[in-house]
Amino acid sequence: MGGRGTYIASGGFTKETYKTVGTTSNGIKVIEKIDSKNSSANTPLFSNTSTAYAITGTDDKIKQVTLYENRKKKSDIDIGHTHGKFGVKDVHVHDYSPEGARSSIAREPTTEELELVKNIMQKEYIKNGNSNK
Repeated sequence: MGGRGTYIASGGFTKETYKTVGTTSNGIKVIEKIDSKNSSANTPLFSNTSTAYAITGTDDKIKQVTLYENRKKKSDIDIGHTHGKFGVKDVHVHDYSPEGARSSIAREPTTEELELVKNIMQKEYIKNGNSNK
């Protein structure tokens, strides 16, 4: 998993900038940046092999799931903050353009997106090496 500067078009990354710290109950990898003190918490712009990654907030609960298509960011499914008409407990989605720009306009999740995240958002996850948190 890597950011814009570490992506190799043929596949893979020049160096690991994220690490897997656990999984959600439905099998999505929970990741965090290796050097989180020097960068904002966000998912990588490109995926290695996964079609989705999740990140947590400071409370260690899932706050965002990013969906990927052809290894590029497709959508961020967010919860835990207000955004326009969406309250703190409302799931909302930001889509990405083909060039990788995130839309500042949030939309309602599709039925499929909501089904994917309804049982994991704002929940704790299974940490690597532990049975459950």
